Amino acid sequence: MLDEYNNTIVDDDTLVKMLREHPYPKLILTDPLHPDAFGHLIHIHQRGSYTHAMMFYGFVNGIPYCVSQGTTLKLEPLIKWLGGTHMIKVWYNPLWYHSDLKKARRRMDKDIARPWYLRLYDAPGIIGQGLNGIGLGFINIPFLWYCSEHAGRILRILERKFKLRRPDPRDMNVWCNRSKHMKVFARVIPSQT
Repeated sequence: MLDEYNNTIVDDDTLVKMLREHPYPKLILTDPLHPDAFGHLIHIHQRGSYTHAMMFYGFVNGIPYCVSQGTTLKLEPLIKWLGGTHMIKVWYNPLWYHSDLKKARRRMDKDIARPWYLRLYDAPGIIGQGLNGIGLGFINIPFLWYCSEHAGRILRILERKFKLRRPDPRDMNVWCNRSKHMKVFARVIPSQT
């Protein structure tokens, strides 16, 4: 039963084992322990919250993968965020319908199959996020995404009440915390595992 996992702090191996037992899409928020300059800017904008959002995709040849928006949107092995380099928080809703989980997975497949130039990072969108406080949050390229914008696109398939447009990872975490049905599947906090 999934309730046994709620809000559990686990190590990397246990997280992979848990995902293997429940290999369905989930929202993953991460934060590097030692962010680069871009990560520091995101921390300033979000007031110290998570800096990256992605969706757990499933297992490919026994390896856990996420759909992540870096320079381009693509499948990335979860191991990129493991090994004591990142804090990780995994969200899910135990009430998600199997048909919606399949729809979310199909949407991820379609999105990562787009031509490379339609999977590029929406750099203007991040600038718009930073300028949102002064009314310039509309700045973005509508057919490109930044990380949490794509994760939000998938989350809207699973969560009908998720209406945030162009959310940042902090917005998504706050929304999940306030939702009565969203649960923390697991957390990885390297200094505590």
